[in-house]
Amino acid sequence: MSLLVRRSRLLSVRPRKRVALALPLCFRSSILAFQTRRYRTNCNNNDYQSKDNSWPSAPYRIMSATSQKNSGSKYVFDPPPIPSLPVIDDLSPSTTPKNHPLLFPIHRVYCVGKNYADHVQEMGGDVNRSQPVFFTKPSDAVILGSSSNGSEKNAPTPIAYPPQTTNLHYECELVVAIGRSMERSTRRPIPTEDAPDYIFGFAVGLDLTRRDLQSQAKANGLPWDTAKYFDQSAPMGSIRRAMSLSDMEQCRIELKVNSVIKQSAPLSAMIWNVSEIISELSSFFQLQAGDLIMTGTPAGVGPVTVGDHVVGRVVKEGNRKYDAVDVLEPVDVVLTDS
Repeated sequence: MSLLVRRSRLLSVRPRKRVALALPLCFRSSILAFQTRRYRTNCNNNDYQSKDNSWPSAPYRIMSATSQKNSGSKYVFDPPPIPSLPVIDDLSPSTTPKNHPLLFPIHRVYCVGKNYADHVQEMGGDVNRSQPVFFTKPSDAVILGSSSNGSEKNAPTPIAYPPQTTNLHYECELVVAIGRSMERSTRRPIPTEDAPDYIFGFAVGLDLTRRDLQSQAKANGLPWDTAKYFDQSAPMGSIRRAMSLSDMEQCRIELKVNSVIKQSAPLSAMIWNVSEIISELSSFFQLQAGDLIMTGTPAGVGPVTVGDHVVGRVVKEGNRKYDAVDVLEPVDVVLTDS
């Protein structure tokens, strides 16, 4: 047989993948199962690059193309920045947030309701110590709300008055920053005596609340999400570390609106103290480094409108009457219409 004839016969052979179609059904099923397993393995390994450009399917290749577009990232779009607060060691000018680059990354924000007896009474509730009330806010609701973050020196941070409400309330609270994660190998709650070991530091925060929406939710037995869970609803000062819990519990929390005191109470007036809150929360959730706990507000909550200047503080009483010294960076905001 001539070389030309043999070459023509070789060229006439069908492609290998067409021959595979003539295999028995059991073999074709095995091949398909193998390809499916390979596809799923690639997905589980976050391997968004097709090896031979023939498998996986088109939608998978689209994700790969999008990843390449985002500078080689595996995400389909750039993830948002990590919410964080500056960390300070004291209140001297050299440790203001602008001069102190250390940041505390925020994981979750837990809130405690009904933790001051006088506030429970002013809201028409029953004072009891059966169990604390917990709810959450999104981590990106936290905004640095201090004069060091203002557009001008010593100016308050602007906060937009939220939509869908005509009755926005302030609630000043002590914020506890968790700096140690629970061990995942155990589900035992943190003992109250060990709770201080999990504390990184403290801050002052505002739990801004759409009170009209909260009242509607309470009346209908619905969640409080629309009342509590909105943008910029948790302005806070910087986190101060190296403060002992015993020293903090001897301080007072207060809030002023347009220089008029609206809230003032000793932190020792909490129904559930900080250690008890941490222990109780840990029975429901795996507390992680980066968690923030807003510990509740005392009596005196009320509405604010556009233009109001709100300052929340935690102070230590001085030797003279009305002589108080800030122990945490105040939260200092002004309400705007946009």
